[in-house]
Amino acid sequence: MNIASTSIDTGLSHLPPPDPSADEQSQLMREFSIGLSGRYYVWSGYRYECLMDAVAYARLMQSRSDGPDQVPATEHAQPQQPVATPTPAEREDMFTLGIDFEKGQYVFAGYRYDRLIDADAYARRLQGIVPR
Repeated sequence: MNIASTSIDTGLSHLPPPDPSADEQSQLMREFSIGLSGRYYVWSGYRYECLMDAVAYARLMQSRSDGPDQVPATEHAQPQQPVATPTPAEREDMFTLGIDFEKGQYVFAGYRYDRLIDADAYARRLQGIVPR
């Protein structure tokens, strides 16, 4: 029996990788110009609850030739403002697209948005619907 070629299934292969250490987080934030504003990580005007989501989006946008130029997070960080409750007309559009409103945030496909226009644009793009 060749021990080197034997693999043991620990049942843990489906788990996400562990969160980066504090030093790794600092390095990633510097590398991608990701800021921290309150409880949110900020990159190019977008806010994320999880650093690795901000890093993933920054990497994606940098890999696209048509993506926006990377702008330091501090230039786009906006103070958190309360989100207005959607109007009945907005709720109708949200229902059609599968967008929810939970705890002051718009939610689509597991992502949270502060602005309905952002959730709407992603939902339309993902579903192949022509934007308004």
